Amino acid sequence: MDNSGFWDLLLKYWHKMQQNIAADIQEVIFMKQKLLEGKKPGFYVTLVLIALSIVMAVVYAVLYRSSSYMSWRAFAAIMIGAVLALGLGFTKLARW
Repeated sequence: MDNSGFWDLLLKYWHKMQQNIAADIQEVIFMKQKLLEGKKPGFYVTLVLIALSIVMAVVYAVLYRSSSYMSWRAFAAIMIGAVLALGLGFTKLARW
């Protein structure tokens, strides 16, 4: 049996897939540049604080989930606040 046709097709598919991946990476880089262009240092400080809030909320939930000190309302408030702050950061409503 001659499998050269199969290998040629597979090679063509592989090259096309590599081109698609490269195009996707370029698109993500462009989107990142567009989202972050013109942002001031306060924006990046806010992003770090949002990430820290999320990490601390998860640590809080893991450590206290089975104790009487666990407050799921507090956990939800921290997570909702972080999501709202992140959303506000990418709108034109925030002033840094």
